[in-house]
Amino acid sequence: MKTLTNETFNEFIKNEKNLVLVDFWAPWCGPCTIQKEILESLEKDNKTNAIIASVNVDLEREIVDQFKIYSIPGIYIFKQNEVVFKSEGRIKNESVILDLLREYQ
Repeated sequence: MKTLTNETFNEFIKNEKNLVLVDFWAPWCGPCTIQKEILESLEKDNKTNAIIASVNVDLEREIVDQFKIYSIPGIYIFKQNEVVFKSEGRIKNESVILDLLREYQ
């Protein structure tokens, strides 16, 4: 899972041709840990062509402010530099995430 920072986020999203799923999380957040494990499994098993990235909301305040992240975990899906989906709260399982990614491919 690619870690995005205040310095790398905008350029990465702007230049990436594939779908990008960004997981907004914090180390102290229990549901974030569960969601992160699901996303890591998706990536490890090559179940999607999307790029999976993460943003630690405690460290990357500029991104949090830019996207007005008020609740975590949160998922944003970007396609060609545009937000096509966003969700606050843990997504229940891998199949829901895969369905979302297929919908926006």
